[in-house]
Amino acid sequence: MANAQVQTLQYAQNKFGIDSLVLGGHRYRVKNKRNNRVYWRCTIPACPSTVNTHEGHLVKIGPPHNHQANQSKIEVIKIMQTMKQRAKNEVTPIQAIYEEELVKLRTPEWNDDTKQIVEQLPTYYSCKTSLYHQRALDRPVLPKTTIDIDLQDEWCLTTTRQQFLLPSDNIYPPMLIFSTTNNLTHLAAANTIFCDGTFYSCPTLFHQLYTVHAMIDGSMFPLVFVSPRNDLIEIILRQLSEYENVSIIVTTSQSLSNDFDKFVIGLQGMTETEAVRFLNADDSSMEKAKELARRLSYLPDGLVFARTYLHTTKISINTYIERLENITSTDSASKKACEMIICEAEDSMSANEKKVLHLMPYLNTDNIPIFVLKSLLPNTLSRKEKAILIDHFLRTLDKYSLISHITGLDEHRVVAAHRFTLMIVKASSTAIEREKIIYRNF
Repeated sequence: MANAQVQTLQYAQNKFGIDSLVLGGHRYRVKNKRNNRVYWRCTIPACPSTVNTHEGHLVKIGPPHNHQANQSKIEVIKIMQTMKQRAKNEVTPIQAIYEEELVKLRTPEWNDDTKQIVEQLPTYYSCKTSLYHQRALDRPVLPKTTIDIDLQDEWCLTTTRQQFLLPSDNIYPPMLIFSTTNNLTHLAAANTIFCDGTFYSCPTLFHQLYTVHAMIDGSMFPLVFVSPRNDLIEIILRQLSEYENVSIIVTTSQSLSNDFDKFVIGLQGMTETEAVRFLNADDSSMEKAKELARRLSYLPDGLVFARTYLHTTKISINTYIERLENITSTDSASKKACEMIICEAEDSMSANEKKVLHLMPYLNTDNIPIFVLKSLLPNTLSRKEKAILIDHFLRTLDKYSLISHITGLDEHRVVAAHRFTLMIVKASSTAIEREKIIYRNF
């Protein structure tokens, strides 16, 4: 009894946010409460084990458990609890929180305990809804239209309590313009400014996030962030056209009004000459190279996949066009070209390598640690076998240009893959096949 009383009690929340008692690799739920005494029962329904606590101290341990302890599962629950707490309290992107907590498991010596935790940890896509729910508890409801946007109080300030949202009362419909007084001072002092639009990291209500950069002490810094209207480019062009001796070069994927027709040069991709030269076509295959370039709409991504396929398989351009016609699972010629290179790469892979490839789209494609890829392999393989298999897998991906780069050394290597490529990988596998792969590996 005395030994029981000095044990430090730990608690972990279940998926409903209710505390459960953690003791000896087991979890207990509250069965009953009376005064300051709490009666706990094992969370496994058929298990008879119970414990009693009084004012936070363990006072009685009942019957033993009829099942093995699962310390790894408890660690997973703690990790998920940390993720939920961070999602609620931080502004860090949800996926970044998941990946940061996952990377913390990377230890100098990979052991069986860590491996079991990784295997039992839910995938990002299976737990992201719960994490987003935690964030939504303390966040305003997202507006459905730009007119509904009404930022107040802390949402207009930086983390150091400086004003960040600039007024745009004279603009309708309004634009969100974010900057600080210090940033604007640097911008006003700059001799040259740089503007760019990003479409990937952008709120869904807006067409793009427009950023204004300037050089400060030899380094480039973003100073102003704008969530603009779709006609922002036209507004800028109209205002600047009033000035003389000003030359402007603007690249945009938007269609401009007819007022700018005489200034617009349409660029859809490479020129025919550039595409043929890129494909390394000789005189005998010149016409077929032109036909292939037309089918790929002269777009760089499709041409890269085509050239890689031609180089690795040593087939003619004519044969490549015939194979391209036989692929009907996707509509875009660029996607077909990518699908062909994926199929060619899979022919060089073992069954286990193919499983890893088809699980990669569910990871963060910009940052995939090697130890995560190894954890997707069967437990029957030794550490050495996994290392050899993953090395061959990465060489194959690099050979067929399916990854962009690898950083780090040995167990600290991190892989960056092409999002477009993994999108095709994900689409090429049926839902049933993906479920089988996930079930067997997790």
